[in-house]
Amino acid sequence: ALKWCQIHYLCGPSCRRNKDTLASTFFTAKAEDRGNGLVFFRYFDEKHPKHIAEFPFRTGAPLAFLLGCARNRSLASIHDCRGVTVEDVHVQTGVGMGLVMDMCEDIRISRYKVRPEDGRYVSLTADTMYLVDCKGRIEIEGSEISWAMDDAMNIHGNYTTLKSVDGRRIRVRHPHHAYNGYFPYRSGERLEFSRGHGSNRATLGAATIAAFKTPADREAREFEIELDREVPSGWLGCDVANRSHVPEIHVHDNYFHDFMHVRLSAFANVFYENNRIENGNNALLVDDLTGYWGECGPVNDLTIRNNTIGELRHGCFDIRVPITGRAVIENNRLPKRFAAQPVAFGRDVAERDRQKFSVPSNH
Repeated sequence: ALKWCQIHYLCGPSCRRNKDTLASTFFTAKAEDRGNGLVFFRYFDEKHPKHIAEFPFRTGAPLAFLLGCARNRSLASIHDCRGVTVEDVHVQTGVGMGLVMDMCEDIRISRYKVRPEDGRYVSLTADTMYLVDCKGRIEIEGSEISWAMDDAMNIHGNYTTLKSVDGRRIRVRHPHHAYNGYFPYRSGERLEFSRGHGSNRATLGAATIAAFKTPADREAREFEIELDREVPSGWLGCDVANRSHVPEIHVHDNYFHDFMHVRLSAFANVFYENNRIENGNNALLVDDLTGYWGECGPVNDLTIRNNTIGELRHGCFDIRVPITGRAVIENNRLPKRFAAQPVAFGRDVAERDRQKFSVPSNH
């Protein structure tokens, strides 16, 4: 246990918070990745009585992150970055999410351990990995995830709702206020318009973003997009998704235990293999929560193989929205009660979509 501690706040140069309300001193710096595990801090001077000039910790000093009491305090939040690597991180406890990434491309998470210290039964109070509207290759490997109070992994796209149409200019709105200030659109990206849920979802059409300007109100829930063509006013109320952010997801050689869900709802090809999974609600949940959070994206091709699965509280592979491509579930070691039927389908998955699943050999 730490017998003493220094408390300082680290602020980025664009931080708009009122520094007068901080409980301790702070320093302002921009972190630059120099490669080989080295991070260079470029310090900024700031005329404030609580400001200190440089990084205040000595080499080898233990660091503790105090995350406050709100659920939205994340361990790390990464936005609009390319070539993201997180490795050899051990999280014992935190009030909020772990890794939050949005609009990122090519992500590797390796040897990421979320496990509380002995004698405690909560690690994080929310999702340990929360990736939204990311693209490129997403690899999660060699990690241990446990005792979080929400999803062990949550990878999804994002729907907004079409609220108005004025020629080529449309206005969209996030279904849930938690996404206020999140603008998942860039000029040149392709939007897809659709209605319905599950097997009954119908694509209405697509358009390309001709221009998008970030709103002056950085907490806006509703905002405008200019398209390359007009869309019919009859599409009002439909869902709008960014189809330019399509990842390939490879989750392998991890240990998930004492958890709620490993959840996917991204427009993606998914490989889920060589994982050890036990004491969760299910081994994998494919569900989009469109009507509440606005999280979207039916999985395209799904491959689940060579996983070792222990006891679970509910179903094994829980599929609540359709797979648009094909699904193969093979060579998984299952508890006896799941061996005959490892896949459970939700009511929104029609029989024609259930026929896409191939379950040749599991034991």
